[in-house]
Amino acid sequence: MRKKYRYFIIAAGFIVLGLTFATKLIFNSEPAPKSVLLVGVVSQNKPYSWYNQKKQLIGFDIELAKKLAKKNNMHARFITGSRKRLYSKFEHGKIQLLFLNQSPAALKKDSYYKTDTYLYQPNVLITLSDHKISDLDNLVNYRIALSNHLNVPPTLQGKHIKFSRYSQSQKMLHAVLEKKVKAAVMSDYAYSAALQKEPLLSTELSKNAPFPPIVSQKIFGITSTNKSLLYKINTSLKTLEEDGTLAKLSQKFFNQDWSKQ
Repeated sequence: MRKKYRYFIIAAGFIVLGLTFATKLIFNSEPAPKSVLLVGVVSQNKPYSWYNQKKQLIGFDIELAKKLAKKNNMHARFITGSRKRLYSKFEHGKIQLLFLNQSPAALKKDSYYKTDTYLYQPNVLITLSDHKISDLDNLVNYRIALSNHLNVPPTLQGKHIKFSRYSQSQKMLHAVLEKKVKAAVMSDYAYSAALQKEPLLSTELSKNAPFPPIVSQKIFGITSTNKSLLYKINTSLKTLEEDGTLAKLSQKFFNQDWSKQ
């Protein structure tokens, strides 16, 4: 009888120790570390991504990436640089989600997936005020200034138009003023920002409303060929659109809602 009682005491002791250990695991253990989402963004591409005076990385792409990562219990880690550098990093597997804000012409088509479109960036055609264009066919055989950040708009493709690429909006507009080009195509945001720097430009230059119109540029992300990651990103983008987050971010950085076509 005493022997059985002793076994009972020992068994009870093991049960208490086990419960104590389990309790410590539940209440004292640290949460599982979040996985990392490697995000590539262009260093100086305001208002999408840029370093402010405090050397902090900010912009639409930055906040969007953080929200996408949070939706999937991940932590966004940013890789910055020129588009050429980002292309190289992506090709070597160092970037999982790439924000270029234009088509990835330098990448092989089978090396990436495109996310769903989440912004529709309005573009404008700028000419001298006394040389407005009502029909895009009138630009045939002329040279047009085109922002480095834009794809050639579909309505300007196949029209025997010569394009000169520019990295700075101010230089594009001055090229129009100096008649080096017939017109300039840039984002509506870039044009407004240029006028803020040089208000007098508005007295000599004008937006045009040609037919067919200069269509908005579709903005999407680029992921590695990982179907699971693409599904997570697209699902999160849909949620951010439906709950109004994309519209709020667009208003914050572009002063317009670009989330709807």
